[in-house]
Amino acid sequence: MFLKVDENRAQNELECFHYCADLAEKEFKKENYAKSAAYYEDATRSLYALERMQETKRKVDQTWFEIKQAEGQMAIDKMIHEMRGTS
Repeated sequence: MFLKVDENRAQNELECFHYCADLAEKEFKKENYAKSAAYYEDATRSLYALERMQETKRKVDQTWFEIKQAEGQMAIDKMIHEMRGTS
């Protein structure tokens, strides 16, 4: 889900999201709407941070896949070239 380097930060953001969402709900029930909104904004920031880390992982995985495809094609091209040269 996340890059290894982002795992600790992602865990912190997940905990922050749940904490803030819980506080927002509690403040909402007490009709403290401004406090509730502030907590929801903090929770939203954590979600955006998680989304950015997830997107980074997706891009790295896609790039890795493309590199491996290119390496495979280069190996095939080399074998074909060598086979033609030895015929």
